[in-house]
Amino acid sequence: MSRNGKTISVSGILYPVYDEDFDNITGVMLSAMDETEYLVLTDRYMNDLVNLCQEEVFLRGKLGHQDGMKTITVQEYRIVSQYYDDMADPEDDYDEYAMYRD
Repeated sequence: MSRNGKTISVSGILYPVYDEDFDNITGVMLSAMDETEYLVLTDRYMNDLVNLCQEEVFLRGKLGHQDGMKTITVQEYRIVSQYYDDMADPEDDYDEYAMYRD
């Protein structure tokens, strides 16, 4: 594994990396806004980043390469935005609107 050690900052969406049986998450990939993909390397933040899969994050870390793939060894991260699956039902919004109209 060669690392050039250059510090980079990149934003993108995190995706899980599964084992060959698709039973366990073994890592995390970042798909950057410019469509570059990075294998995320970190001991310190891995659990946090696994829980942020499908979210947009900002990562700062050291650029490297492993098996022909770009890597980023994370030094810090920040959540850019989150998507909530438990968004309110549109019917609920209408009922609230109707209540205020009366």
